[in-house]
Amino acid sequence: MRDYRVPKAVGGFNPQKLYTEILKSESTERWYVQKQEDKTLISNGRALYIVPGRFPLADGFIEEESLNRVVPKWEDGVYCVDTKSEMALSNKTVAKVFRKGEEDFYFNRDFFKYFADDTFEYRMPDRGDTLYVAYQGKLIALIWAIRVSK
Repeated sequence: MRDYRVPKAVGGFNPQKLYTEILKSESTERWYVQKQEDKTLISNGRALYIVPGRFPLADGFIEEESLNRVVPKWEDGVYCVDTKSEMALSNKTVAKVFRKGEEDFYFNRDFFKYFADDTFEYRMPDRGDTLYVAYQGKLIALIWAIRVSK
């Protein structure tokens, strides 16, 4: 019998929350996984999480996919700032607002609920709207921005 227990906090993550979310997700929502050395890459197509260690749910429950090709180098990103503000969008989504230079970018607040605390560093590609999230200098997530018409 497999042991599906996961820790509550590891490397800035709350894998237990992510695990529960995957199990409760609608059958139309696809999750993908790829094991990579000492990490497990998990994605729903709008966010990619780099979870330290084994992720027992990955064994046979989630479709395997080659995700490592979308993982950027942390050093290649430019700094951005969490403005600590949120904005309600017309489709009832609440977005967290990040600023790169003079421009604001919006990210679905739901994708941040798997993090164990708020001591993270943030970067974005020079040309692009993907948020890189790092914990103690290690990349742990990529979150794709929400397009907001002005």
